[in-house]
Amino acid sequence: MTQPSGPIKTQGFSGFDWSAVTQYDEIIDKEASQVGWPVDRVRAHVLIESRGDPKAHQVNGQGDSYGLLQIVPYTKNPQAQGWEGWHKLVKEEAGLPANASKQKVINALYDPAINIAVGVAILESLYQQYGSLDKASSAFFTGRSDWGAGDTVNGTTGKQYQAAMNGLITEQRLFGDVIDRLFGNRPYEISADYGQPVTWQCPIGIDPGRPGNCYEYQKAYGLDDVHHWAYDVAAAAGDGAPLYAPFNGVVVCAGTGVGSGAWGTGCAAFGHLNNYGGLPGKAGSGRLELWHEDGDRSLIIGHVLSSRVNPGDRVQAGDLIGQQGGMNASHVHLEGRFASGKRIGDPRVLFPSEDLVTAPPKAERLPIPQPEEFETTVTVTVTADELPVLQRADLSAAVVGDPLHKGDTFNAVYQAVGNDGRIYWVSDRAGRVPVEGTTAPDWKGGGASDDADLVAAAVRIEDTRQKVNALLQGLVSTLEAA
Repeated sequence: MTQPSGPIKTQGFSGFDWSAVTQYDEIIDKEASQVGWPVDRVRAHVLIESRGDPKAHQVNGQGDSYGLLQIVPYTKNPQAQGWEGWHKLVKEEAGLPANASKQKVINALYDPAINIAVGVAILESLYQQYGSLDKASSAFFTGRSDWGAGDTVNGTTGKQYQAAMNGLITEQRLFGDVIDRLFGNRPYEISADYGQPVTWQCPIGIDPGRPGNCYEYQKAYGLDDVHHWAYDVAAAAGDGAPLYAPFNGVVVCAGTGVGSGAWGTGCAAFGHLNNYGGLPGKAGSGRLELWHEDGDRSLIIGHVLSSRVNPGDRVQAGDLIGQQGGMNASHVHLEGRFASGKRIGDPRVLFPSEDLVTAPPKAERLPIPQPEEFETTVTVTVTADELPVLQRADLSAAVVGDPLHKGDTFNAVYQAVGNDGRIYWVSDRAGRVPVEGTTAPDWKGGGASDDADLVAAAVRIEDTRQKVNALLQGLVSTLEAA
């Protein structure tokens, strides 16, 4: 198990070092492994609750909390709460009698081993209740599974708890080298090093009796076929162990023959998968390949049991991408490619630790949503006759529907400035209608009158202007005649 080290970078933990929590790793690993909780998540819980202080104590209106995971052994008003705290579980873990005093229970919670054992048991019970690690973490901090509540004592909101949890987990998963990160910093064993002489028999090849016949393809890259120009690595969990993206990049292979490969090199793989009696190969099994976001190098992960991603997916370091499979034994084959796919290189050299974390990739630019894709519309009422429905926002554009008349209504999704400088409605049926001559009381943006009375007033003003203009023209005509 790889331990993160050095200063913690997640916001809110300035001045704290990872040693504040990794000193309890033996206890955390023991308790977490019994119920399948990730060590990195339990570490994050300890840091958020106590910053690693085993004597931490918070005074709460509903019941004080103690120790590394801030366990609440007793509530101050169990009748009102309908819950009497976790004192029974504490007594069980600490070997205390059922009638042990409150002080003995509190003292037991200051023991890191007991506190972590109780805390992990509570987390697992919440997981069983809500069905996901994230919801269980939320309920542990806030009492709700949706991060919707907060701590009324220290003022921490649910969203702040969630951000801290995600930040700490990500920081741990991004620690270590490319292999550490691939396995999520969980235990693994390297069974074949890069450049190691091949002494094992391969189940396929042109000469079944000669070691190394699996690696004939390496000759095309200027290498021999009697050394292993890759790593064979096995997670301790064996078949089905989760694999995580060790860097930001794009999925170019998600199973043998599924995808184009980096630089269009294809997604070929060894022909026999899981031929040692493990789980059978299935859709998405075989070769999983990630193309680094810089476009200069790729990582091939061979013998994957199942890909959890698809070709073209953009992934960030720490994303779940697949499961460990194997050939001859449970493991994955890690091979690096560079020079437009024409060279094979040591993955640990191609993807050095300090280079793995880069700026998150920019989101792909998507086309402007079309009107029919909007879920929310505003009802527009027409206040003038012969209002055109146009192909684009321009009075000279082609007509795409019958003209609208006073009293007609239509639904619009937004307004746009036309080529002629006027403002137009874009209807949910894609037509463009001039805003002038309409009203939409529910519209919150600018451009259209949002009050029918204002429209009526504007109509009266225009009528008065025209009448005044007619009177002036009549007066002028009278003067000219005189």
